[in-house]
Amino acid sequence: MELTAFPHRSGDSWVVDVPEVPGLTTRAQRINGIVDAVAEEYERLTGGLPDRFLVAPENSWMK
Repeated sequence: MELTAFPHRSGDSWVVDVPEVPGLTTRAQRINGIVDAVAEEYERLTGGLPDRFLVAPENSWMK
């Protein structure tokens, strides 16, 4: 499963929206914590993680 993370700054943290999973919005203190934050929230919402799990950050700050 591949998820697209759309991070944006909000104060001193990153807010991350994942449109492929309704309701999956999370926060990360650091940009390198986005994948872990998405995985934790995905697991909380669905009860588990798929065998293959890829989070692809996408935003204009990366270009």
